[in-house]
Amino acid sequence: FYDPDLFCAQEALPHQLADLKRMTQYTPVAYGRDDGDSSGEHAAIFCRTGRFEVLRSGSFWLSPTPDVPSFGWESRHRRMATWANLHDLQSGKRFVIVCTHLDHEYVAARVNGAGVLIERLAVIAVGEPVILVGDFNENPDGPGVQAVLREFQDSRAVCELPAIGPNGTFNGFDVTNVSQADRIDYIFVKGDAHVIRQ
Repeated sequence: FYDPDLFCAQEALPHQLADLKRMTQYTPVAYGRDDGDSSGEHAAIFCRTGRFEVLRSGSFWLSPTPDVPSFGWESRHRRMATWANLHDLQSGKRFVIVCTHLDHEYVAARVNGAGVLIERLAVIAVGEPVILVGDFNENPDGPGVQAVLREFQDSRAVCELPAIGPNGTFNGFDVTNVSQADRIDYIFVKGDAHVIRQ
């Protein structure tokens, strides 16, 4: 059941990323948030080798200077997005997938970071569907998520079949926490994307 063709990871440290890269059935697209290369946490994309061809990829920072490793709007941590333009060799379709992680402390950093995401993706994914995956660090009614929802759809809201699992995604790194009242992680879609199950 959990044999994804695509998956994303936020907060992946270099040693964790090295472990994930041992799964040779996936092609990784990953950049470190501290230097744009390998340092610090990664917002990483993994796509099934043999099914997807990576046409282009890159990263940008959720800050006023998105082209260089940088901090945004009082944030104490650099925040970034990793993207890949993929060609699905089975269907022949092209699309863009994005993995990101917004600030956990400051509303201004999340709202402005969402703005950078929307602006950059409008240029990166001209005319192509977009899948935006990330830890947005706020509930669905939060202003950062609401900014994204002006351009994207929440896959959980538009999926054809009932969603699987609890609504909440925050567990405070405690895998025994089954209450998970807060939803902070999302898969958003834009364009010609049909969500069957989430």
